[in-house]
Amino acid sequence: MCAIFGFSGFRNRPYLETMSRVLRHRGPDSSGLWESDECSMGLDRLAILDIDGGMQPCAYRHITSVMNGEIYNFKELRRELEGLGYIFKSNHSDAELVPVAYLEWGVDFVNRINGMFAIAIWDNSTKELLLIRDFTGKKPCYYCVHDGNVYFASEIKALLSAGCGSKISEQAIMSFLAKKSVEAPLSIYDDIKQVKPANIIVFKNGIITNETRYWMPKFDGNLCLESEEEYEDVIANQLVLSVKNRCDMDVEFGSFLSGGLDSSLIATLTAMNSSKRLKTFTLAYDDSIEGKDDDEKFAAMIAERIGADRYIYRLGHEEVW
Repeated sequence: MCAIFGFSGFRNRPYLETMSRVLRHRGPDSSGLWESDECSMGLDRLAILDIDGGMQPCAYRHITSVMNGEIYNFKELRRELEGLGYIFKSNHSDAELVPVAYLEWGVDFVNRINGMFAIAIWDNSTKELLLIRDFTGKKPCYYCVHDGNVYFASEIKALLSAGCGSKISEQAIMSFLAKKSVEAPLSIYDDIKQVKPANIIVFKNGIITNETRYWMPKFDGNLCLESEEEYEDVIANQLVLSVKNRCDMDVEFGSFLSGGLDSSLIATLTAMNSSKRLKTFTLAYDDSIEGKDDDEKFAAMIAERIGADRYIYRLGHEEVW
C-alpha cells in the first residue's frame, strides 16, 4: 500500500519522523526520508517490486520524488530512457522511473505511464512542489496549505499534527450523506483537500500556481463492433491484460474469493499468470443467512480447480458489536 508524506517551506526532522510513524501501518517494510531547507518528503514502504533496491525517495539530478502505487509499463519506459542515455541505479524499481521521466518529458510523463499512483515531485531548479494523482483517483493524496507552507500525505491523520484540520467541512458531510463518499477535492476538514483524480497541482512558495487535469474519460461511441461475440472478446482481453499487469511483482499473491463471478474470474486469471501458488481469502458466516452458505461452497470449488491455498474467516453477529 505504501504512504507518501512531506512538506515544503522549512526543515524539521522530528516532524517528518512523526508523519512517518503515523503512517507506518501503510508501509511496514521500511521508511525513507529526504530533506532540504526548502522541502522534505518521505515514504513508508510496502515492498512489492525490487525488494532490496527499490527504496524511496528517488532522486535524479535536481529532481526528487516519492510514489505510492505501481507503474505497470515501467520496463518499456525504462528501456526508452536508457536509450536516451539515462542511467538507473536499481535493478527493476518502477518508482525510480518517476524523476527520470519527469526530467525528460516534464509533466507530460503522466500521459505515458499506465498505473495507479499518488506522486510528489520536488523540482529544485524551479523550487516547485508537484502533487499528481492517478487517472481515476485510486491512490489517495491529501494536502493542506498552512502558515504559508504546503503539507501532503496519503492519509489525513499525518496532517493533523501540523495544525491542519481545525474545522469540520459541512459540505463534505452533505456529500457523504448524499453519495456515501466525500468527493474530491473535499475532505472531512475545511482546510484539508484531496488532489482530484487525473490532476496535477503545482505549488511555489506555498501557493498553488497551476492545476491541470491531464486525462478525461471518453464515451464517444467509437467502439462499433459487428457482433456480441466481438464485444465479449474485447472485454475478456482487457480483463486478462489488466490482471496480467498486476502480476508483475516479487512477492506472494493473494486474492479475495467470495465464490461469485467477479472474484472467481480474478482469482483464476491471477493463478494463470503467476508462477507462485495463489492464496485465496474467503469470508464465511456462522449465522444462518439465506444464500450466503453457497459462498464457501463455490469458493472451495474455484480454489480446488485453480490449485490455490484457502484461508477462511468466519464472521458471527456478535462480532458486529
